[in-house]
Amino acid sequence: MNRSHKVALIFAISLATNSAIAAEKAAPAQSRNFSQWAGSWVISEEANRLLGFADDASSSDVVSDHPMSFRLSLDKVVGVNIDAKDFAEFRDSLFRPMGHKIVATGKWETMFRVDPGIETDCYVTQHDGHTFLWVGAPYVGMFGGRVVFIQGSNPKHDFLAFNFNTVSSERTPDSAVYRRMGK
Repeated sequence: MNRSHKVALIFAISLATNSAIAAEKAAPAQSRNFSQWAGSWVISEEANRLLGFADDASSSDVVSDHPMSFRLSLDKVVGVNIDAKDFAEFRDSLFRPMGHKIVATGKWETMFRVDPGIETDCYVTQHDGHTFLWVGAPYVGMFGGRVVFIQGSNPKHDFLAFNFNTVSSERTPDSAVYRRMGK
């Protein structure tokens, strides 16, 4: 093989490798499996009372400050049902600067006591070993918090606990616990 053939071969291999890398970067990522979060959830006044989220130490009224209930559905592919411009804007201006990686996306439908509800995109992110759920909200842009899923003895005993204190890792009574409405 002469020198010009070697250069052409190296160029072809380099081009193929770069094309494969570019295709890999452009391919949407499969969502991490949060299927246990899917479904309808309602605020659990009993769990909130037992955990101290609804007592005098809390600066919020769990029942009126947090959604009364919500329905969550997550996509199999990250960002597949979210406007590409919105996805890129939230990823680049909010999640990346905070050090969060988007691991799932989907839809969130919620009901507040005084508000007929919101249907919006949602993002599941991970950072420092914690998982967060973020949803779009009028007048705020995005709100969310750290989420812990607690699997009960059966689906009607499952809980999702939200810590809306995203500023520090300290415990806060300003959190909310939801019970699955049924599956």
